[in-house]
Amino acid sequence: MSSAPDLIVTADRLFDAVGDAVAVRAGVICAVGEASVLLRTRGPRTRVIEASGGLVCAGFHDAHAHLAATGLAKVEIDLHGMSADRIVAAVREATRRSEPGRWIIGRGFDPALFPADGTTARSTLDDAALDHPVLLRSHDYHCAALNTAGLARAGFLPIPPTIDGGVIETDAHGAPTGLTREMAANRASEAADDLTVDERADAVAAVIPDLFRSGLTAVHDMSGSRWQSDLRALDAAGRIGVAVYATVSPADVEREALTMPGEHLKVTGMKVFLDGALGTRTALLLDPYEDDPTHVGIAVTSRECAQECVERAARNGLASYLHAIGDGAVRTAFDAVTGVRGPADAPLRHRVEHAQMVHDDDLPRFAEHGVIASVQPVHMAEDTAIVARHWGTRSREAFPLRRLADSGAVLAFGSDMPIETFDVLAGIRCAVRRTGRDGTTLHADEALTVGETLRAYTAGAAFAVGAENALGSLRRGMRASLTVLSHDIDRHADALDDVGVVLTVVDGEVVFGGDAQ
Repeated sequence: MSSAPDLIVTADRLFDAVGDAVAVRAGVICAVGEASVLLRTRGPRTRVIEASGGLVCAGFHDAHAHLAATGLAKVEIDLHGMSADRIVAAVREATRRSEPGRWIIGRGFDPALFPADGTTARSTLDDAALDHPVLLRSHDYHCAALNTAGLARAGFLPIPPTIDGGVIETDAHGAPTGLTREMAANRASEAADDLTVDERADAVAAVIPDLFRSGLTAVHDMSGSRWQSDLRALDAAGRIGVAVYATVSPADVEREALTMPGEHLKVTGMKVFLDGALGTRTALLLDPYEDDPTHVGIAVTSRECAQECVERAARNGLASYLHAIGDGAVRTAFDAVTGVRGPADAPLRHRVEHAQMVHDDDLPRFAEHGVIASVQPVHMAEDTAIVARHWGTRSREAFPLRRLADSGAVLAFGSDMPIETFDVLAGIRCAVRRTGRDGTTLHADEALTVGETLRAYTAGAAFAVGAENALGSLRRGMRASLTVLSHDIDRHADALDDVGVVLTVVDGEVVFGGDAQ
């Protein structure tokens, strides 16, 4: 058997490693060092890819993603920026292309289009599609609008049920207006699924090449149990390609069929929601919202229930990944996970997902208790403009990346796709510049360096799922998952606007760039 590498990648430099070249054999990094040395080991079948001027990094992770939802979003109506009239027109057009009775799904509508004292979402959508059930998701997926047929199909008519951690908005007569929030919106979304298994599979598989083009080699899927069967079927059919670190819902931590590993899929945690989102003002705060002194958000899961879920997951060897955006929810998360360990007192890498607002008193708790700060810097593109409006003087608590890093917290960065773009380079720009789409800068003193940000998308994310001995760094014996950038942005941050991904390698296979075969 030949000892020559299968692949040698050369560039200007390696990130967090000495040298300018990586050699790969049988899907594993077999050497790291100077190109002049490694190239002498090549054989007749060794493939050599040169990325002149580029930077070789360990393969990027998206540490907070919704893989199935991202695939399905590609076949849904994109409603971003649409007025109510344009939404009606888009829904009507969709009904003309759809079989009778099938769900019409859209994403990205603005809930403010349907104020409590104005025209309801239900009546507007009834005008657009009376005979099709309709469900529209807000940009952050924490609010959903339905027409009458959709409300009935979701079980919200004739009498709307009470849903813990959720709201079904009603008018003065107790009739649903069509707007639902948090767990009620989740239940409606679960009901709004009449795609076949093959349609779902094709939608998810279609997004994988896009992930490769963005340099992604691993995804931490935060969808809980909902799409597990679909992801496992795709994995078994060899159609995923990226490494998927999945989650289960609280009720399923003891279900072996949902926690056993697959070929590319491994369950590493339990996902539970503690609050809502900033945009819909359902993130749970310690003190009221600046623009509504009567409101502190929604506790989707109570402190007692959260602790019970965490302890049950721990008994089954699973860490807890707690969705917590507001500072009230972040504190609840720490109260729930602190001191909770796995079987035989094994440590677990619990995570706070989002951590968009952290009280000063809670910042040190990440490092003190070994809790991962799983943050999505790319949210700043959308949220920077509304942080000051909703959180006022407490906006200094928003996205405290510098203070988290300085406190010793492990940072793991993702995108929350499909809510935001999974373009890692866009996330890097947000973490480094902290500037929103409207040009507003959010506390520039909380900015990270490019190098710190790259580590959060590589080594930090790999550590968060216990994969630091296989992924996240360029070392001999590590799995050969690589992302190569066109420019060395670690040393030349001024190239952030020009940089692109030129090569992506997953377990030794070139999946993007290098004239991928």
